[in-house]
Amino acid sequence: MSRTGLVIVILFLATALASPWLAPYHPRDDTDTALVSPSTRHWLGTDDVGRDILSQVIAGTRVSLAVGFSAGAAATVLGVVVGLLAGYLGGWWDRILMRGVDFFLAVPRLPLLVVLAAYLGAGLEVIVVSFVLISWAFPARMIRAQVLVEKKRAYVTAAKLAGGGRAYILWKHVLPPLLPLVLVVSIMETSHAVMAEAGLSFLGLGDPTAISWGTVLHHAFAFPALFAGSAWLWWALPAGLCLTALLLGLGLIGMSIERKMDPRLKGGRLAR
Repeated sequence: MSRTGLVIVILFLATALASPWLAPYHPRDDTDTALVSPSTRHWLGTDDVGRDILSQVIAGTRVSLAVGFSAGAAATVLGVVVGLLAGYLGGWWDRILMRGVDFFLAVPRLPLLVVLAAYLGAGLEVIVVSFVLISWAFPARMIRAQVLVEKKRAYVTAAKLAGGGRAYILWKHVLPPLLPLVLVVSIMETSHAVMAEAGLSFLGLGDPTAISWGTVLHHAFAFPALFAGSAWLWWALPAGLCLTALLLGLGLIGMSIERKMDPRLKGGRLAR
């Protein structure tokens, strides 16, 4: 699973990095007449205003991945910091921080994300900030639960008796065993961020100046006669398949790491 997932994600990363050279046309240029069927000139045809759809899908790879990885990483870092502090310090630190975690976990993500995007305005930066504000709680709870286990280890107690400070113990003894879990959580949040950006762009709440897979789907489904013919096959389907493939690749990597972390999951079933 890990190899398959890595191949999928690396292919998308390479496409995103090389998108200016891979796209046969500029994604915003009117290159031909509207709704041209796929051909050697336009491999995925053109949309309702004559723009090359393949170029839009390739350009959308960069935007979707940039938003997904940046928002997922930022939400994970914030959640790890909160989880480390709450789990290791305990006391009133734990009570205050975890009440905030409980609040954000109780609020549905997508409706709150839609409200924030509609209130703060369209823009990729707004999407990233909004996602981080509502998504740090899950990583924080996951990390806190594991910190409560790690801080009772004998080597952590020995470090305290040797005079190690809190920052030193957290950095040198508590955080390293948590890195596989942090990686899994980061992959999960990246997947959620990619879906969030695609969902907001599909609803028309994304950045109108940026082309992503969600934007391609938004313009495709806004066309009233999309399903009257075969235009949906080359207009809406490729962006949806790319989104599905990226999420599949990230999911396979996360599942593989999780299986290596938990011996009970090796072989695809709980160990007896």
